[in-house]
Amino acid sequence: MNMQKRVKMGGRQKGTPNKATALIKETIQSVIENDLMSNINQDIKQLSPSERMRLLTNLLRYYIPPMSPENDQPTHAPIIVIDSKI
Repeated sequence: MNMQKRVKMGGRQKGTPNKATALIKETIQSVIENDLMSNINQDIKQLSPSERMRLLTNLLRYYIPPMSPENDQPTHAPIIVIDSKI
């Protein structure tokens, strides 16, 4: 069977941003900047030191990418030789 590629005949061009997604992102950013940021410093100051540390570590997950596990693990147990002549 010989399938032909479909030719795009209109609509959005490749790479054109979705208007609805852009509007939602803009609205969320506005809410964060105007409503949340004005109160967040005061709210953080009311937390205990351990709660502040937990908040910081939870937020860092979104800022620092997680480390991937290294695949340098040996596939078998290492051979350990003990010299008893010492």
